[in-house]
Amino acid sequence: MNLFEDLKNPKEMMYADKIAVYILDNPEKFDELFEYIFSEDKSVAWRAGWICDKISRKYPELISPAQIKKIVDKISYEKHKGVLRSFLNIFYNLYEGTPLEPDFMNLLIEMMISTRSDVSHQVISMKILGKYCENEPDLRPEMLAYLELLPIEDFTAGFVAARKKMLKQLRAK
Repeated sequence: MNLFEDLKNPKEMMYADKIAVYILDNPEKFDELFEYIFSEDKSVAWRAGWICDKISRKYPELISPAQIKKIVDKISYEKHKGVLRSFLNIFYNLYEGTPLEPDFMNLLIEMMISTRSDVSHQVISMKILGKYCENEPDLRPEMLAYLELLPIEDFTAGFVAARKKMLKQLRAK
């Protein structure tokens, strides 16, 4: 299997599942797939990110701490919505609620409350911050304030629903 070519020109809709199975059968190929997330060819990067996201949900051990750091370092610079969504999803799948760097936490807050952000980025950022609040109860009142004071009429129905669910979770603690 030529990963780059299969990511660049998928021949069928089930390419992601086939590549994921191939990677799981050949875990030594995971690093190659992971590096394609950073490809200049954004269609390749987006597809590689999507597959890494799928894999990270079931097999988080394939992604190293160094790879997670590489994703975090790239999140603030990524402009492609699909690639950024994959970065955020992978981080969310692997994040255990440990302390976030202040700049990264501020970036997540900005993505969450900005109406210019894609709704998927808003919601995933909210979920990451919600996980963080589970281990950092001192942050919970600040997170509640952010969410309660948002003018919800400026946001999509998807964001408003996720916000409502997060508020319920935060208040239950």
